[in-house]
Amino acid sequence: MLSRVIASMLYYAHMITTILFDYYGVFVSDTYTVWLDSHGLTRSGHYQEIVEKYDRGLIGSAEFYGILSTLSGDSVTAIEAVFKQPHALNQSVLAILKQLSGKYTIALTSNGTAHSREVFKQHGVDTLFRDFFVSSEMGVAKPSSAFFQQVVTRLGIKPEQAMFIDDSLTNIESASSLGFHTIHFTTSTELVMRLGEHGIAIDENRT
Repeated sequence: MLSRVIASMLYYAHMITTILFDYYGVFVSDTYTVWLDSHGLTRSGHYQEIVEKYDRGLIGSAEFYGILSTLSGDSVTAIEAVFKQPHALNQSVLAILKQLSGKYTIALTSNGTAHSREVFKQHGVDTLFRDFFVSSEMGVAKPSSAFFQQVVTRLGIKPEQAMFIDDSLTNIESASSLGFHTIHFTTSTELVMRLGEHGIAIDENRT
């Protein structure tokens, strides 16, 4: 039994060449999710429709805040203040990424706005990824299959060569259905364990 587990780990490790990280909810908290939770709301209905338009670059920040204000009753000023609060970078995830760099192609896949690249630069992670896939630039957002197709086409890989890490189960399910290896991110400790199951070793003393 143990030999089968080891053989499976080695198989996955040999197959996977690319690690795809989500950003919001993995490296930093997802402000929209935090805002929704604080209001007892879920990312569904109007609250899903509006963020999809925002992520795809169909509306700007001002319109996004304005619609949220109309839906929730909060002032635009209050909403904007929440979304512009500085993010604390998850140093454990960053340490994991640095261990993977050089061994795998590392790319970022993010449902993000036109300002996302500025955020990546502010956090000092813009030089750690080979490529950036930002929904507002692509005109399509996760969990759409078109998003993932653009990723594999641009990187010149097949889905089964990539490990996709995201905090959204919806995104995970979509990527998995297309043939990607996936890990639903919850904590950095869990991430290390799940990577290990795929034969991707991480030194926990360095995280």
